[in-house]
Amino acid sequence: MLFRKRLRTMWQYKAQFLSMILMIALGIGIFTGFNIEWFTLEKDTDAFFEKTGFADYRIADETGFSEEKLDAVRKISGVDDASRYLSVNATVQNDKDIVAVTVSENINVSGFVVTSGADYDKNSEDGMWLSDQYAEANNIQLGDSLTLVYGNLTFSGKVRGLIKSGEYLICIPDETALMPDYSSYGYVYISPAFLENVFGMQYYPMIHVQSDLEKQAFIDAADDALGYTALVLSKDETVSYAEAHGEMNEGKTMGGILPVLFLAIAVLTMVTTMHRLTASEKTQIGTLKALGFKDWRITLHYTGYALTIGIIGAVIGYFAGFGFAQIIGRTVFSSSIEMKGMV
Repeated sequence: MLFRKRLRTMWQYKAQFLSMILMIALGIGIFTGFNIEWFTLEKDTDAFFEKTGFADYRIADETGFSEEKLDAVRKISGVDDASRYLSVNATVQNDKDIVAVTVSENINVSGFVVTSGADYDKNSEDGMWLSDQYAEANNIQLGDSLTLVYGNLTFSGKVRGLIKSGEYLICIPDETALMPDYSSYGYVYISPAFLENVFGMQYYPMIHVQSDLEKQAFIDAADDALGYTALVLSKDETVSYAEAHGEMNEGKTMGGILPVLFLAIAVLTMVTTMHRLTASEKTQIGTLKALGFKDWRITLHYTGYALTIGIIGAVIGYFAGFGFAQIIGRTVFSSSIEMKGMV
């Protein structure tokens, strides 16, 4: 009897009940969607950084680092691996495009993953491993020649493979750029042999290091190993790492604030509606007591309205949020999902 009465009452107050269900659905949906978004992004990005050997620290010196200095850094207790590293912006011949020419002596540190084409060859004197997104935007195919200009130097090579790199996860020429533009800016990895062939010497102004040491501890150890004070940057100070994790933190924040607002409105609406409902049904409540219904049974009956609304709203919100997160994953974060597939 009480169940049928509940259905009749809910139909009578359908506008109020529907608004509460929608508010709860919005709150749960936003909470689910945002948390799936940042968790998936964090998981895929961290896996991609690990796959490409993203460096924890970067030691910089314009005069360059010798192999002896590299060995000294590698011998620091707590350092897992290290590599001399170079990245300079060159222009594409007869074009205004800029390409970051990159060399990592140890491709396990600050390296890349090949999405198509030949595997990396550290002894290749003309091989280029080009950003797949830049290649797609500029219709560059495997086997094509690419001529770059850096200062007074002009050098050419063949595109042996298409790649993705954690160092260029956020692929912008400098911090003033707001969004990546793969049609005008990309990156290319060449081998140490190719670099020496172009420059006529070895020149590496950076050492990239993988280490779990705290920043200050690593700086002190690096200064002792090198014999002088060098500029040390942590991964938190790089655009790729900072921007990616900034997006995750934004998702966490939004996922914690917006749902509370919608759920608070739903609770206030529910309190107002239930107060109005019980006030208008005083006669029916008295009748139920006269028929022998206990107070706890009547209380449970009216509490059931809120429980029913909460369950329906939560179920709708969960599936709506999950579906919305899937849409985001297939569009905005398609590159993140592609990275996950490579891992």
